[in-house]
Amino acid sequence: MMHGILLTCVSILLGSNALAQGSMGGSDYERITLREAGLLVGNFAIGVQRIEAAAGDIVHLTFESANPSDNLGLKAKTVELEYEAKGGELELSRVILTGNVFVQHPDGTVMADAGVIEIVKARAVFTGNCTLDSENSGSATGEKAEFDFETRDFSILGRPTASFSLASRRKGGELAPYLLAEDDVTDWKSFLETLQTQAKSDAPSPGRRLVALLPDDYARLIRESPLDNLLRGRDKILELLNENVQNPEFNEPKAWNGIKLDPPVKAMLESDSVPDPISIVWLNRSLLHAAYPAFLTPPPALEPPEGEN
Repeated sequence: MMHGILLTCVSILLGSNALAQGSMGGSDYERITLREAGLLVGNFAIGVQRIEAAAGDIVHLTFESANPSDNLGLKAKTVELEYEAKGGELELSRVILTGNVFVQHPDGTVMADAGVIEIVKARAVFTGNCTLDSENSGSATGEKAEFDFETRDFSILGRPTASFSLASRRKGGELAPYLLAEDDVTDWKSFLETLQTQAKSDAPSPGRRLVALLPDDYARLIRESPLDNLLRGRDKILELLNENVQNPEFNEPKAWNGIKLDPPVKAMLESDSVPDPISIVWLNRSLLHAAYPAFLTPPPALEPPEGEN
């Protein structure tokens, strides 16, 4: 009931004049949707001014555009909204994010301790343990990150580190049906808890094998990060998982020792033939499902090659 009341309040207090046809980086945001909150503070003449997460939770906000692909997703412990007068109406001008900040923008994702988004100026500054991930630009970390949404320029300050791919990233193509989607992980919290526990252990396990194949920076993050941080970065974790399931060296027999495998999976593992890329992904997805049946869905059935019944 409280959830519905909060959504209604946002609809009333962040009405059509609150966004005032504001734009950022060429995207016109028409409304804000609030998904989770514990406390909502505002003024009927101004609008919502502060949103706080419930204990142990996080605020979820989405700036919705006419084009869904331009939507801006925000998560934080606390969100403050500031307005300025324009043309006789109030316009949302600044969003201040504090605590476990996560921003999903069409150009990539940002994680940080805090951030300020200037809606009118189309700029943003993030501070504290910043991590930037972009399909086009790679990954970077630093203590401060600055963005210009109009020009799409960014800078990372404070002893930055970065990893950039020189090859174009795979978009999926014929492998797409067999790669993991976000809803293929049915319980992200339990899956990441189990993955982290296995990664920290010296005993061979699927989780230890998964993390061992990751770049050192990401392996360390999964082993050492608080669970809340991992949950906020699950888009990147999903990307890393999909890179792993395309790896022909993914399977390590001792990691799956004692785990029951279906006959088709065992048959492919025992075969002397070299599997094609689709079969590799299907096999590795099947191994993941065998290791985490309560958390991951199985892959779709493997289609026979053309000409075979």
